[in-house]
Amino acid sequence: MGMIGSWLLLAAVAAADTQWQPPPAELRGVWFQQDPEQLQCQRLLQARDPWEHEGSVLIGALWIDDRVLHNWADYGEGDIHQVVRSVQVSPTQWQLEVSVGIDTLPDLEQDGSFPLWLSLADGVLVWHEQTGQRYTRAWQRCSDLPPRPDGN
Repeated sequence: MGMIGSWLLLAAVAAADTQWQPPPAELRGVWFQQDPEQLQCQRLLQARDPWEHEGSVLIGALWIDDRVLHNWADYGEGDIHQVVRSVQVSPTQWQLEVSVGIDTLPDLEQDGSFPLWLSLADGVLVWHEQTGQRYTRAWQRCSDLPPRPDGN
């Protein structure tokens, strides 16, 4: 089955009557796009304080916690996908319903939501969304989530 067929299957399974939950623990952490040398990850792991210089070592990262998926832009903020619901549709695939805000948390009532799909195999997280155009990215896990400066 091709990638499009797999995603259609995911959509059909997710539409079934299932229990929605926050993203599971195996998805939570700091991820960087696939890079054979993992240079960005090395910078993060070597940083004494990942929040120094407004979190500059997190630029380019995907931060996943139990509430948000945050793509850190090159200026330090980026798009923040707030998780409305998530469901595991297979041992390695999840469908999430998210609302997105640019440089801030979204307004759930005003911004609406859309589905995105995550799959995890052989240490590679694939992010797929279809919002007019097909959009797919692959990520490698770098680390657990560092404590936030506010302690949360």
